[in-house]
Amino acid sequence: MWEMGQVRLQRLLGFGAGKEKVPRRKVRVSLPSLSGSALLRNASSLVVLEGDSLTLACSSHSKPPATLSWAHGDRVLNSSPSLEAGSFHLELSKVGGEAGGEYTCHARNPLGNQSYSVRLCVQTLTQRPELHVPEILESGKLVTLTCLVPGLCRQGKHFAYLWGGPALSSRGPALLNTSRLFLVPHAQDHGTNVTCRVVFPQARVSLERTVRLTVVYPPQNVTVSVSRANTTGQELLGNTSSLQAPEGESLTLICATKSNPPATLLWTYRDQVLRASEGSDAGILPLELPRLSPNDRGEYTCQAQHPLGAQQHTVRLCVQTCSCCPVSEEEDGSWPLIFTLLRGALMGVGFLLTYGLTWLYYTCRVSQPPDTTDKSKPMDIYSVPEWYGSLDTPKTETWGRKSL
Repeated sequence: MWEMGQVRLQRLLGFGAGKEKVPRRKVRVSLPSLSGSALLRNASSLVVLEGDSLTLACSSHSKPPATLSWAHGDRVLNSSPSLEAGSFHLELSKVGGEAGGEYTCHARNPLGNQSYSVRLCVQTLTQRPELHVPEILESGKLVTLTCLVPGLCRQGKHFAYLWGGPALSSRGPALLNTSRLFLVPHAQDHGTNVTCRVVFPQARVSLERTVRLTVVYPPQNVTVSVSRANTTGQELLGNTSSLQAPEGESLTLICATKSNPPATLLWTYRDQVLRASEGSDAGILPLELPRLSPNDRGEYTCQAQHPLGAQQHTVRLCVQTCSCCPVSEEEDGSWPLIFTLLRGALMGVGFLLTYGLTWLYYTCRVSQPPDTTDKSKPMDIYSVPEWYGSLDTPKTETWGRKSL
């Protein structure tokens, strides 16, 4: 106490000015993987890999010399005697996760004390990254994928991210070196893999995790093919195309599509459902047509129903009962027209024939020669009686005779 009071008195009286100094410190750190040492700022952070060894060196310049000590959190590790000039080292060998935390160097002398701290983060390399991906991705909608490593030290740039996978082939490298990835999935991405890799260049190790994408998408490319009984293989039919088959032949129409989850397939004919798919059909629904007859001709439609949308495919079936089979826009659509035309033609011919015969009849009657029959002879009992009118009405003959 007396010495401390003497020092303070000397400072007040001006004696010994410039000789006594308050401790000033600086901390350097040396790592086995680094050449030399690096000077750290106060309250800075330092990242080391699990299993590495390092030395923390704290130096101070003061007069009288300061006493230096190292503390981990609230626990004092060791202290040094007063040093005129030099540094006090703290050796940390093969650090583990428990070695992380704040390390503080304290410098004290009779004139005061100061401290200098460094936060140490120990990065473990045993835990794989965690990928946070939505369970179900909808085609065409933006989603965010997140890659995290448990216990990852965020300070510094001692690690790097790298994303990979078929769904990311068109993305630039700059967009793939991040912990958060923005992705717009498509139907072709369903079932593909996405990998997140975390690389630690200093330790020359990398950790990675892979997940499989589940993408929900509506029916894609509904197709209909035909399989004939007397041929091998299948013939692909275009939408609204015509299919010709002879009477008595057996056909199988096969409807197929891709979607997730599988779409419900329906075969319809004349607004009636012929067959519907079940859960085990997995996007394929056949329709058998045995021993075709003229009653089987018409339009057959395959409908693919899905919560995200619907599609359909239509095929016209023409059953050939003669050498030629007309192709119509609608089932039997031309036959009523043909019957109407034939009926109109027949009615026209009948009208013309009737009119012509009537005209010929009257023409022949007008051109007949005058009647020369002798009127003085008694009238035959089968002749038409004459008609006599009033006195002022001239006497006329029956129809077809001339007036008297």
